[in-house]
Amino acid sequence: MKRRIERQLEQVLQELLESEINAGAQAFVDAGMAAWIGDSNNTVRASKRFLPRKGARTATAGDTVARWLHAKAIELYPESAYARRYRLH
Repeated sequence: MKRRIERQLEQVLQELLESEINAGAQAFVDAGMAAWIGDSNNTVRASKRFLPRKGARTATAGDTVARWLHAKAIELYPESAYARRYRLH
């Protein structure tokens, strides 16, 4: 069983940058968050919109976005330094 590891959005973005993987996150008032991940050619390889939790006025928690970026980095860039560091987690 894999152990769930909490990820901080700022930490994930910094580590992706250090691994030369482009990524970003945006917050929208009353409309959740959006995230994207791309390659060194500035091509967006994946993006996702995270809607606010039902009944909540605030945007989706950053840790949800961080977990998505983390998983996508490993999936899309399996040979990257980032993926090699976290592949077993």
